[in-house]
Amino acid sequence: MSYDLVIREGTCISGGAIFAADVAIRNGKIAAIGEDLHGEKELSAKDKLVIPGAIDGHVHLGLHLPVGDTVDNMESGTRAAALGGVTTIIDFATPNDGQSLEDSFKERYNEASGHSCIDFGIHMSVLGNAVNEEQIRAMPALGVSSIKLYMNYKDRGWMAGDDVLWQLLTISKETGLRIEVHCENDFLISLLQKEVDSDPAHKEKYGAYAHIMSRPPITEWEAVQRAITWAEATGGHLYVVHMSTARSAMMVKAARECGIDVIGESCPQYFLLNDELYKRPDGYLYASCPPVRHKDEVRTMQEAIKAGAVDLLGTDTCAFNRQQKESWGGDYHKMAFGLPGVDLLLPLSYHMAADLKFYSLERWVDLIATNPAKIHGLPQKGALNIGKDADVVIFDPHKEITLKSGENMATMSDCSPYEGMHLSGWPVCTISHGQIIAQDGKFLGKFGAGHFLRRNLCSK
Repeated sequence: MSYDLVIREGTCISGGAIFAADVAIRNGKIAAIGEDLHGEKELSAKDKLVIPGAIDGHVHLGLHLPVGDTVDNMESGTRAAALGGVTTIIDFATPNDGQSLEDSFKERYNEASGHSCIDFGIHMSVLGNAVNEEQIRAMPALGVSSIKLYMNYKDRGWMAGDDVLWQLLTISKETGLRIEVHCENDFLISLLQKEVDSDPAHKEKYGAYAHIMSRPPITEWEAVQRAITWAEATGGHLYVVHMSTARSAMMVKAARECGIDVIGESCPQYFLLNDELYKRPDGYLYASCPPVRHKDEVRTMQEAIKAGAVDLLGTDTCAFNRQQKESWGGDYHKMAFGLPGVDLLLPLSYHMAADLKFYSLERWVDLIATNPAKIHGLPQKGALNIGKDADVVIFDPHKEITLKSGENMATMSDCSPYEGMHLSGWPVCTISHGQIIAQDGKFLGKFGAGHFLRRNLCSK
């Protein structure tokens, strides 16, 4: 039987198992998994891992903010993703003032369909308290299965009240939409910011660290607890984005064990970085929201993921350059929140498995491929199964890398909190729909080749 491409003699990880096999591809799909398979083109994966392409369900590419657009747009961002072994991203459509949800979706769709080199989906953001129920109920017909809300950013006009969260969770029960929530208590943050600002000397004394002082862990986990309460009361489908505290993660786990439909996402930065970064003279470069935490909190977060309290990993990629970050002018209220990272999802999460022993290699693949496919409604992705899309990564566990901007980090950002980190393990070949789109650090894909993915709804 003829195959277009065969990946030979690799160690495959998929479906909770590790096994030796060849993977054969025909017409963009996985056609066979077995021994001694041959095709028109063959790739050796001897002494390497073969895994399904990673899915980053939380990226911000080309986002428009007061400090300017993110430096990674759809082209540069998906190129970075491809080089890092990510074969699917899900970005956000964020309506402008007065713009309908459908028009916002179409605008984002057009940006991505003409420029993404990998497959993409779209989350819809609903900003503030102006909820148009008819427009929200129309999202599934467009292939959108998730709505994002913010419990913070009142100053931007983005914050949704508890009544809106209740309303949308109720709609989600009826429609199968999943409600994604950025959980931070904006009122408490504002109060703590006033306390920090009460002494004018604090800005100079604490600098970027004032960001941490005004956003302690309780500002996140209290909001997570509240969102879970509304999900239980309404029977809706809740998704907590970028959890940074162990208490948040453990509450999500406990809620799910009680039968509440809630998913918990986190990001590599909350396991690998700590707030000492903010004490550096250039600490403002590493501001994110929520922020990376104190080393003791990071340690408990590591224990939480070991305990199975995190369902999937994304990156929350939102990349700026030094010039944009420096625009804060010493005022922590004006810092540009966001970190690059879509290109590092695979190697950082592998480091957490192989070197730090937070979880097994089988769970590594679950966290970055299999679970994201299931949770985000992508049945054709996330596993090395016959009939699935041939999105496959060859990962070299022996390749040694010291991360360096502009060299082996593919983002357009010139500042990364991972600068200088040494890793063992690196993606060396990325395949999308059976086509090699990145190999040995070289991008071989085509912009505009990515497919829009219509995503399945939750079970009602």
